[in-house]
Amino acid sequence: MVEKTAKFDQDYYDRDYFEADVTGGKVYRRPDGSEGKWGYHAKQRWTGWTGIIEPLKLLFKPRFVLDAGCGTGSFVEMARVNRVKAIGFDFSQWAIENALEGAKRYVSVGDARDIRFPDDSFDFVLATDLMEHIYLEDVDRVIDELCRVSGKWIFLQIATVGMKDKPTEGYVLRKGQQIPLEIEVYTVAGHVLVQSEAWWEERLKRLGWRMRPDMVDKFRRLVKPPELIANWRTIFVMEKWP
Repeated sequence: MVEKTAKFDQDYYDRDYFEADVTGGKVYRRPDGSEGKWGYHAKQRWTGWTGIIEPLKLLFKPRFVLDAGCGTGSFVEMARVNRVKAIGFDFSQWAIENALEGAKRYVSVGDARDIRFPDDSFDFVLATDLMEHIYLEDVDRVIDELCRVSGKWIFLQIATVGMKDKPTEGYVLRKGQQIPLEIEVYTVAGHVLVQSEAWWEERLKRLGWRMRPDMVDKFRRLVKPPELIANWRTIFVMEKWP
């Protein structure tokens, strides 16, 4: 039987997590007690970024981009191919050591609680599938760090309640907490904080920043085909203001 403690540290995000097509993935228990396996195929390039980067370029005209939680660098690699200056960091040492060839020079190990760049270093900060991996006690610190290093835009895509393969009710998993069997199928992905879109919108409010739902709508209309972001139900765009 696999251990069930909420210790999603650097060691958790290993080869089993990122290369499930080779290793079989992480083991988890279903509510009925049977076991399953889950993991990403992160070393396989996702060409869908091409259809996403062009709308981002058109709307935000980014000059220097930070991908917070970049994994093996799929976005960074594709951004560079499309002449967008992008770098990234990830909590996982395995992901960085095994980054995609086109991203290797531009990604490093880092912690979103303490982003090692000066204030306003980037005009566009991207974080897709990051915030649900942050423990509740660290959320405000991470949001503050994203705001600190961005001089203009923050683009967030967050897994929230009711999405495909997500619970209909939210949950909070504390550091070191035993994982309830009924949510283990969700936490195997490292998702320790799953809440509603409204919850996140309230949490993201910061002095000097404003939400731009109009930019979210424009982005969604520009992505072709729209199926590329079919699972991106919750997107926030924040603009530094004034």
